Amino acid sequence: MPENEHLTMAIAKAVGFKVPPFTIFHHEKLGHVYAVKRFDTTENKDHLRLEDAAQILGYSVDDKYDATYNQLAEAIRSYSDVL
Repeated sequence: MPENEHLTMAIAKAVGFKVPPFTIFHHEKLGHVYAVKRFDTTENKDHLRLEDAAQILGYSVDDKYDATYNQLAEAIRSYSDVL
């Protein structure tokens, strides 16, 4: 999973998306670890409002990783006038 997150961010950066600093490293006990600089706060430590897939789908925090890609695609399609 960390490798996938790192690759996805690297691709996003390569095609021109503005992304926060990120890295991947190996931890002796944890294995590969993906780290990204917080992007949900300002320099004054104010929290920025963000939505994630769980909110779009109406899932609770406990269930946020239970969705499928198809469910997410349908939710995006339902809120988008582009697709």
